[in-house]
Amino acid sequence: MRPTARSWMASLAHCLSDLELAKVFSGQVSSFFGEVWLDQKTGFAAEFGIRVDDLKTLAAAFSAWSGESYQLAV
Repeated sequence: MRPTARSWMASLAHCLSDLELAKVFSGQVSSFFGEVWLDQKTGFAAEFGIRVDDLKTLAAAFSAWSGESYQLAV
């Protein structure tokens, strides 16, 4: 059975709620933080019950770990 788009999005949302998991899927998380428009990031977070403050906290921690700079990590 092929995963649905919704299940892929749910998996990404889970990564955005757990720094250790984000590290495992660093490419996907880096793409999300670096390539997705801000309003789409916050909309995605809201759709999956992630508070914007929590998303910012994870972005800052992921940025510190990866050495990349992300808009939400400010």
